[in-house]
This record gives sequence, structure tokens and C-alpha cells, in this order.
Amino acid sequence: SAYFNELFHMLAYIEREESERKPFWRTAFLSEFDKFIVFISRHMPLISLPHKSDSNPNILSSVHLYLRSQYTDDIILEKLSDYFFLSKYYLSHAFKEKYGISPMLFLNKCRCENAHKLLITTSHSIAQIAISVGFNSIIHFSRTYKKFYNVSPTQTRRTARLSENK
Repeated sequence: SAYFNELFHMLAYIEREESERKPFWRTAFLSEFDKFIVFISRHMPLISLPHKSDSNPNILSSVHLYLRSQYTDDIILEKLSDYFFLSKYYLSHAFKEKYGISPMLFLNKCRCENAHKLLITTSHSIAQIAISVGFNSIIHFSRTYKKFYNVSPTQTRRTARLSENK
């Protein structure tokens, strides 16, 4: 960037002070480090978290992709926000603003979509499918699935089998 040389010289000075350790080196080191932090704060606004979700679309897209690809993992909002270095409140609000659904509801939607495919295409038990898509409880899976599809997993499977036999 345009500021590379200035940043490079600051870091070189900091490194030199630390390695040479002349008298008052710590004071010089901390002083230059403070200048470095102020410089970054003033010239690199991308380092601070945005207030609007659309000002940093890449991080939310990364969260979206992560949830889509890692839906089988044991994911809770706290772990998710820690993984992406975001506050859970910011993540929830920004994700919902961008995608119209909370991150955890989106996660359950991904799980249910994949469970739906498995219910139709495999003979695995409902319990096996629930666990394989990331649910820890069959009851929770059944309730969540019914919210998305308005039918139970058992009804989905029955309907799929009836369609096969026709």
C-alpha cells in the first residue's frame, strides 16, 4: 500500500531498539510502538470492526460459507463468533441483516436440508441421519425439521417411499 514504506521503517526501528537494547531502549520501543498503533488506526480503517454489515461483506460471506460446509460440527454462537473474531451480538445482527436469518437458524436450515436429502435417498435410520447432520438430539432434530418442512422426518420418508413404489 501507499503506507508500506512508513510502516516498514517504524517496524525496523522497533526491531532495532529491541535487538540493540541501548539505554532507555524500552522507552524508545514503546514510544515508536505507540506511533505505529496510532498510524494504523488512522490509515487502516479496515482493522476496526464495521458498524454496518454491508461494509465488510467478506467476513459475513465467510461465516455463511463456513456454516454451509461445517454444518455437521458442534457449532454454537460463541464458538462461531470466536472463530471469526467477532462479538456474538455483532455477528447475529449483521448476519441477519445481510441474509434475513440468524446464523444459528441458518445452521439448522442447512442441517435440515441435508437431512431431507438423506431421508429421501438413503435407508439410514432417522437417528443416524440426525446425528450425521449435526443434531445432538433426535427430538430437537424432529422439531426443527418440522418447522422448516411442516412435516416430520418420518412423514418425509414415508412420502418418498410411496413415490418410489408408484
